[in-house]
Amino acid sequence: MKRLIIGVAMLAVLALLFAGNQASGDVLYSQPARPLSTGGYVWTTQLKPSGAGPTVWDDFAISNDSIIDAVDWYGSWYGADAGETSEPNLAAWTVGIYEDNEGLPGDVIHEQMLPLANVDSLLRGFHTHNGKNIAAYKQSANISPVPLVPGTYWLLTRATLITEPPFGWNWDPTVGSISEGSAIQQFSASGSPFMERPGNRAFTIYGTVVPEPGSLVLLLGALGLVPLLRRRKK
Repeated sequence: MKRLIIGVAMLAVLALLFAGNQASGDVLYSQPARPLSTGGYVWTTQLKPSGAGPTVWDDFAISNDSIIDAVDWYGSWYGADAGETSEPNLAAWTVGIYEDNEGLPGDVIHEQMLPLANVDSLLRGFHTHNGKNIAAYKQSANISPVPLVPGTYWLLTRATLITEPPFGWNWDPTVGSISEGSAIQQFSASGSPFMERPGNRAFTIYGTVVPEPGSLVLLLGALGLVPLLRRRKK
């Protein structure tokens, strides 16, 4: 019975932590997007109707026990008609959190396909490439809560296309990424090798830091659950 009461208390705390809009959580990790048309490597991450296509991950670090609940990511549409201002040829997005395996993406912790209706898309402006304007976007989405302990992890973002390119989604670099850091790209869903690609990617991860034990007691007290636990001990 005691375990049940503690379980109810924890659920109440989590409900308090996640009440309201998930995207209003704290910034747990951020690699800001580069200014428009300032150079840097972009790497394609998309799934074609055939089931083929490259995938890109970038690593991030979590300093405290945390629960991730929202992600922003930044990228550009490159293709034959690079002056398009709308997002073409797009069916859905996939966001994933992976374990670290000696500096490479390891086992999947959480992977979620997001319908377009669940992703906010903001046109940031345009990069200039070979005399053409390339539409640059910020994508934002809530995801199912993912609990993480301190450590290094890998974020996956990938577009799912309706038809074959010419259009392609490319994950944009962060500030200073030409000379600092790297991402990992794989050219098929499985079986092909991981390849290190120059430049960290641009993204922000949101969530809530899990309270320390003392803070948890304060929260339980605010919910009126500490006296209940004390009565059970008698």
